[in-house]
Amino acid sequence: MGINQFERERVFDPIQRILHGWIGGAVLALVSLGWMQLFADIGPLKIALKSVHIALGNVLSLGLGLRVIWEFIRRKRIGWAAKRIQRQYFSEQEHEHRRKARAAHLLFYANLVVSVLSGWLLAGMKYDKGPFAEAFFDEMQWHNLSLQLHSVSLYGASAFILIHIFGLIWHEKKFGIPVAQAMVSGYRYRKLIKDEETQ
Repeated sequence: MGINQFERERVFDPIQRILHGWIGGAVLALVSLGWMQLFADIGPLKIALKSVHIALGNVLSLGLGLRVIWEFIRRKRIGWAAKRIQRQYFSEQEHEHRRKARAAHLLFYANLVVSVLSGWLLAGMKYDKGPFAEAFFDEMQWHNLSLQLHSVSLYGASAFILIHIFGLIWHEKKFGIPVAQAMVSGYRYRKLIKDEETQ
C-alpha cells in the first residue's frame, strides 16, 4: 500500500475562526430555542424563551456584520489576485467541491439575513424591541409575512446544520482528509499521494 502524504496550508486566521464559532454557536442556540418555542405552551417559559431568542438574534446580527467587515479587510490585505493564483493549484475535483460549498454557504448566509431581518421586524412589531421598534411597533400588516419568513429560515438553518455535519463526516470518510479541525487549527489539508496497491 502506498503512504498518504498531506500538504498543510494555513487558510483560516484567528479572527475568521472566532467569528465562525460566534456565528455557529449563535445559530445553534437560536435554532434550538426556535424549536423549543414551537412546542412550548404560552406562559412564562415561552416569554422567557422569546426574550433570550431576541437577545441571541442581536448577537448573531453583530457576528454577521463583523464577518462581512473582516472578509472585506482580509481580502484587501491578501489581494484578490493572490486568491485567483492560488486556485490554479486545485484539481478539477477540488474546484467542483469548492463551487458547491461556496454556493451552499452563500445560500446559508442569505437565509441568515432573512432570519435576522424578519426577526427584527417581529421583535419591533410585537415587543417594541430592536432597530425597527419605533417604526413598526403595533404595525401588524407585515406580521404574517415576517412570521412565515422567520419560520422558513428556521427550517433552512436546521437543514444546513444537519447537511454541514453530515458533509464533514462524509468528506473525512471518503477522502481520508481531516476537515472538521480546520476551524480550530486554521489549517486545511490536501492529499498528495493516494493509496495505491503495489503490483
